[in-house]
Amino acid sequence: MLVPDEARPCRDRRCEGHPRLRPAVGPDHSYRTNKLLAHRLGVNAFFCALAEASRAHEDHCLATRRPEHWVRTRAAEVKPDGFGRYLHPGGACEFYLEYDRGTEAFGALARKLEGYLRLAAGWTKEQELTRFPNLLLIVPEGVREGEVGSALRHATGSLHARGSLTTSFPPYVASEDVLTELGVLGQVWRHLPTDGDRLSLLDLPAGPSDLYRGTRCLGRYFTDHVPDRWRRIAPASAPPRLPAAPA
Repeated sequence: MLVPDEARPCRDRRCEGHPRLRPAVGPDHSYRTNKLLAHRLGVNAFFCALAEASRAHEDHCLATRRPEHWVRTRAAEVKPDGFGRYLHPGGACEFYLEYDRGTEAFGALARKLEGYLRLAAGWTKEQELTRFPNLLLIVPEGVREGEVGSALRHATGSLHARGSLTTSFPPYVASEDVLTELGVLGQVWRHLPTDGDRLSLLDLPAGPSDLYRGTRCLGRYFTDHVPDRWRRIAPASAPPRLPAAPA
């Protein structure tokens, strides 16, 4: 990071041609209130809690974690905050993650959900969503859950989506309050289209797990002792924001 500092001479090639810029010796004080940083920390906290939870349960494994990236098809393009694949005895739960801090306006939220609906509609010609990843939305509190539900209904109406798509589309919402109380594997996820009982991640739609290797689980693989290798540092959220188990 470069910050103004006229008192110290520049001895770094990064400063050449910029006499008023000097290498910073520490983070800018604004990092504590940086919205983008808070968003990334929230996303990381969820995946770290999943990795920790998998270590406490036999045959559980956070097999895949991908950062924010574009998902593009002919029908739509979306940019989830992350993608995960969690293996458990019931199968492989794949999901897109959206970490919502409650700062997005209703219109922007509806357009985001509309993008996922378009993606789902073009998944197969028959609109069969058996292998379509779940969409997990984490929101700050219960009130925001209702706002996300309203935005989904608005998006569904604007697309004139058919009933089969709206009921099989797998968006699930949970608030950080509930996640903190019950843990990431607790019964925290509410299916928005049907507004049914809250479910555990282990109860969400899942595909066959035998297609994936469970020998290199995130969190477990990086910390288990291997005599002929260096031990690696596990993913960590410090201080923990979301618990692996009920508080």
